[in-house]
Amino acid sequence: MENLAQLLDKLLDTLQALGTVQTEEHTLLCSKTLAGVALQRVTDAKSQLLATVNYLDPTAAGDGTAAALPSTL
Repeated sequence: MENLAQLLDKLLDTLQALGTVQTEEHTLLCSKTLAGVALQRVTDAKSQLLATVNYLDPTAAGDGTAAALPSTL
C-alpha cells in the first residue's frame, strides 16, 4: 500500500507539472510572435511529462486495460 501512495504522489506531481507546462505552451501559442526555440523546449518538456504519466499509470494509455480493473477501486 505504501508503494501505491508513492506512485500516486509521483503521478500527482507529474500532472501538476504538466499543467504548468501546458499553461506556458498556451501563453507562447497566444503571443503575437511565435518563439520557436521556447515552444520547442516546452513541447519537449510536455512530451517527457506525458511519457512519465504513461509509465506511472498504464491505464492512461487508453489501451483498454482500465476495463480489466475492478469497479470497486
